[in-house]
Amino acid sequence: PLDKNKMATSDYKYTKISELKEGDRDVNIYGIVKYYREPIRTSTGQYNSMLTLVDESVQDDLEKGIRCNLFGNSVDELPQINKIGDIVRIHRAFIKFFNGRLQLQANKRAYAWIVVSMDDVENVKSSHENFTFTIIDRRTVEALCEFYKTNVTSVDEDATNLTMFKDFTMNSYVNCMAKVIGIYRFETNYCLLKVSDGSKVSFSSFRQSGKIDNTCLMHWVDQDAAEATRNHSFDISVFDDHVKILDDLKVGDYVLFCNLHIKRVTYSTYTSGMIHTFNLKEVQDSKGWAEVILHSGRSYGRGISIVEADRTGVADIKGRVQALMDNYQANKAREHVPRPLQDSLTTTDYPAQPFRAIQTIQNTAVPNKFRLRGKLIGIKPRSIEDFVMKMCNGCDTIYSRSTSNKCCPSCPEKELEHKIYFQLLVEDHTGLLKADVYDKEAEYFLNSMTPHILLTDSARRENVELKMKTLLDDSINPRVKMNLKHFPWIELCLYSFKDAFNGTVYRVFGTSLI
Repeated sequence: PLDKNKMATSDYKYTKISELKEGDRDVNIYGIVKYYREPIRTSTGQYNSMLTLVDESVQDDLEKGIRCNLFGNSVDELPQINKIGDIVRIHRAFIKFFNGRLQLQANKRAYAWIVVSMDDVENVKSSHENFTFTIIDRRTVEALCEFYKTNVTSVDEDATNLTMFKDFTMNSYVNCMAKVIGIYRFETNYCLLKVSDGSKVSFSSFRQSGKIDNTCLMHWVDQDAAEATRNHSFDISVFDDHVKILDDLKVGDYVLFCNLHIKRVTYSTYTSGMIHTFNLKEVQDSKGWAEVILHSGRSYGRGISIVEADRTGVADIKGRVQALMDNYQANKAREHVPRPLQDSLTTTDYPAQPFRAIQTIQNTAVPNKFRLRGKLIGIKPRSIEDFVMKMCNGCDTIYSRSTSNKCCPSCPEKELEHKIYFQLLVEDHTGLLKADVYDKEAEYFLNSMTPHILLTDSARRENVELKMKTLLDDSINPRVKMNLKHFPWIELCLYSFKDAFNGTVYRVFGTSLI
């Protein structure tokens, strides 16, 4: 709180921005931050910060705001701007004409400043421990606050220079507004936000290529909204100083991102994760993979802020997202209508159980059981004969069938046995999921085929291979396989559990090939 002793009167006279003239010295002004750039170190070792300030005197043409070029021996000597809309007071500056416009300049310790938060006028930062803040100053700040609230779309350049998701271009920086669908907290300096503005995304979000990392400490997600906005949402990585906003952010809030980076993800980076083990091509019909990042620091106004529901542009986003929700709910209702199984590669033992979306499965506490329907887009190993491996009954360690060991190195008292083990990669409209098919459930999946039969009965093996031809045949044109409609439907019963080495594991049960 402000010291009441500082609420005295003073003899400072303040000039309106529209009244500034070239050559003015010892200028004192108040203004609202319209633009700011983070301090940078100059070649002389000083630090430089750039601001643009406006007040009510330039209301008719806010482009006439005053550009401020400020210097200090350290970052701490420069105004500590938090966001667009902060109020700045500067004492003892001078005005010069530079690059076709007036510019306020202040050097090192020759000037003084205070910064007042638009959200809390009691929150005042100053260049000096002792500073004056009179009743008149407070009234000036309150008047500027009121001016900002009634002219926000004019003062805040970012509010009128927004890019919709559908118009994102690769390797660019954009300002955008969106609705928060999910919040994922990781370390103290990193979080992930799933957001949507209701428009169809131009790129596949890198984080949506698989499940949220097991390192997620906590999360809040509107599951229905997440599924409804599939292909209309981005997962945005937020770093360092911007993470603090999560203390006040809730799912359903609307946020404004400034200086958001749309970064191209190379195919080698994309395939370095879970996908590369299945030798898959990109499967989404988009212009490529992008990682959307809010980098640390506040250069060029970079940041994230919560916006009010009545702000310009929010109603449009709300309408588009609601239309997606309405369509999703209608489709969800139709999902409960029984469907023929002939278009699926498999059948399950629990047909009465409803299907669950992958994102719902991955965000549900373990252990648990589910029934899933999706596109089977990958299988590992690629050869059915390689499904047979050697496994230890004691520790479940898997070894290649070609290993010469008769006993498990970790459990010498346990002999290795031939068992069937393979992995499936399934995708639906909400994400990707890797499922293990193991031992007796693997034999059941393959129509009661034991390891011995699989290795010795070529006729039965070929019958299974024929059923899975679309997955195992590498001669199929990869470009054709990039389209999900060319992959077979599969229905699976799954149970989830925690594994000490692999985190959450999903294993198939009660499922067999048709």
